[in-house]
Amino acid sequence: MGQFLAKLREDQSPEGKQRLQRVFHDHQAHIDMLKMFPPGPDRAKMVHEKLDMLIAGDRAKNPLRELALSCKKGCAYCCRIQVMITPDEGALLVTKANELDLKLDYERMKEQATWEIEDYKKNAASPKVRCVFLNDNEECQVYEDRPSACRSYFVISPPADCDPVVEKNVKVFAMPVAAILESAALNTTSPPVYTTLPRELAKYIK
Repeated sequence: MGQFLAKLREDQSPEGKQRLQRVFHDHQAHIDMLKMFPPGPDRAKMVHEKLDMLIAGDRAKNPLRELALSCKKGCAYCCRIQVMITPDEGALLVTKANELDLKLDYERMKEQATWEIEDYKKNAASPKVRCVFLNDNEECQVYEDRPSACRSYFVISPPADCDPVVEKNVKVFAMPVAAILESAALNTTSPPVYTTLPRELAKYIK
């Protein structure tokens, strides 16, 4: 969102200023709408439903980019990097894990909860870097309720470039409409709360 806004601010043309005003208007409209609902799993699901709709619309407008999309089921390199979530999404993931009676690796989760971005890079080749929701078939066990960061992450570079051990230049295509809503969801709390997935979930472990 920050890089997107920086680019818009560089454009001082009347059209550029209008686009910037529209972004701020949409951002505030999302915040006002989300604040009408109580925090928790249901609000996270509502954000995800709206986000999926915005993403589908954006993808439909870019057929050539769609052909270059390299994300496929079973490619789970992005499930080995740091993922940020909101408290609402944390509550939703815990609810879903309980509903499905998932046997999660809580010790791994607690260790990951202490990590910063450099720790993910340092442990890139280790099995302990895997997301706790990833099963043995490299599939997300909570795919329908995965966080916004996972829903809006699309890559057009070769899948092998996403391997965190390799650290090549991964080409992620920008999706401003998604970034605006994700930022709004973050700003429904004051101050905004945005933390790593394992760190948020570790709050629920007794």
